Order: sequence, then C-alpha cells, then structure tokens
Amino acid sequence: DVLVTIVNFFDSSKKYTTTTDANGGYGVNVPVGLYQIMVSDNKHTFFVPPLRVERVNTANTHRTANFEGLAFPSF
Repeated sequence: DVLVTIVNFFDSSKKYTTTTDANGGYGVNVPVGLYQIMVSDNKHTFFVPPLRVERVNTANTHRTANFEGLAFPSF
C-alpha cells in the first residue's frame, strides 16, 4: 500500500491521509482549497512527480492526481 498525504497549501494543520487500494486508487473528501498531494511507501520508491498541487473549487468534486512509482534496486 502507498500512503497518500494531502495538506492544505496555506494551512499545514489541515492534513488528510489515506492509503491506496490494491489497484492504486484512493479517495479523500476535503474542503474547497489548494492542496499539496504527496505519496510514499516503505520500499524507498521514487514517485513521479514527487508532489502535486491541486485546487478543489467546489465541494463533492472529483479530482485526479496520479503518480508513478519507480523502484530502484537495493544495494
């Protein structure tokens, strides 16, 4: 599972987290605002892009923020 962290751009105390499902999907309900979205896992995967900034303009709006994980061999 991948941890998804969503933080309000102007108020970092407004933080939301969830994990992806088996297919990599996730969903979080957040208030209207501007958010940074970051993903991480415990396998040291490098995600592209490292973060995204998305604006939620109206309540109950579906937004998409996709990431691709690049796994590197361990040394």
